Amino acid sequence: MNRLILLFFVLLSTVCYIQAQSAADVKTTHSEVRSFTPQKPESNQLNIQLHVDYGGAEIINVFDVALIGFGEIKSIKLYYSDFPKGKDFKQLNLSRIQDFLDLSGLSPTIPIELVKQTQCNSQEEAKSLFHGFEIILEIEEIDFTAIQLDTAFKDFVVEAVLDRNDWTEMLVVSDLTGSMSPYASQLFLWLKLNTIEDKINQFVFFNDGNTTMDVDKKIGSTGGIFETRSKEYDEVEMLATQCMMNGSGGDLPENDLEALIKGLELCPDCKENILIVDNNSPVRDFELLKQIKKPIRIILCGSYGNVNAQYLNIARRTKGSVHLMEEDLFHLMELNEGESITVDGKTFIIKKDRFVEVEKM
Repeated sequence: MNRLILLFFVLLSTVCYIQAQSAADVKTTHSEVRSFTPQKPESNQLNIQLHVDYGGAEIINVFDVALIGFGEIKSIKLYYSDFPKGKDFKQLNLSRIQDFLDLSGLSPTIPIELVKQTQCNSQEEAKSLFHGFEIILEIEEIDFTAIQLDTAFKDFVVEAVLDRNDWTEMLVVSDLTGSMSPYASQLFLWLKLNTIEDKINQFVFFNDGNTTMDVDKKIGSTGGIFETRSKEYDEVEMLATQCMMNGSGGDLPENDLEALIKGLELCPDCKENILIVDNNSPVRDFELLKQIKKPIRIILCGSYGNVNAQYLNIARRTKGSVHLMEEDLFHLMELNEGESITVDGKTFIIKKDRFVEVEKM
């Protein structure tokens, strides 16, 4: 998605926005570590990690900036690598801080600790280290239905899909990383307005590994998965809060299929298997798809005319379906080799039994 569009939706989701000022006004302190180790948050804290590329200044996972509005900032650290050795990284780090201020709208009066990572003697080693901001928030609890969005936000896909499909005895597996906060609010509003008793048999929430470093995330065992069969709204919301507070996702790819497989194991008798995902997050563990033997119904959040083919292929391979704000795609498995389909303005063709985007001329 275009970065300007992403920024637009971040600003809609952020609870408090004030005019950002110059990064040069920020009070900084300096420290050194061998390599980044995520700070383990206390029970009432949330650890947010905002990634930048090695040598880059722009925050990659910009949606996660919206989480800053959920609580009181306790600390902000900017991690960077000491490579090339002896180089002055002041200007690069100022640019990173400026991008952070521009996205978050925070005042430059808040201090930031610059943390240099020294365990790198080559560019390859430096690139393997975490680069970006670690923010510790103190919050009491997250009331998902109280997350307020600007009226310009029109992507109410979760509510729309659940309202128009009369599904019962569901397994609901939902991404609860930072980018999904406005969609989580829709899910919990829908839960408040509907009787869970006959609708949902099993909940599974995932955050892509709690605070595990990206380099340590392993296919099939990334973790950050929380589950309950409770029919009590407050207990389900408490579990979702726990999931979000234990990790906001980190890098863009997510462990969608690991969480889905866990849900299918927990509820083999569920009639409908629902996966609520971020269209803009690649599937980290797509190779696990062969383990899934039941139809999966995918609610696709944040597509904005840029549907991710991975989710179409998950639905096709499992004989499931994909659901957007105004469209339900139930017959993806019936398309034959060479046939095409247009989804949300984007055309895909079947090649070697999978969806491939047709490049525009």
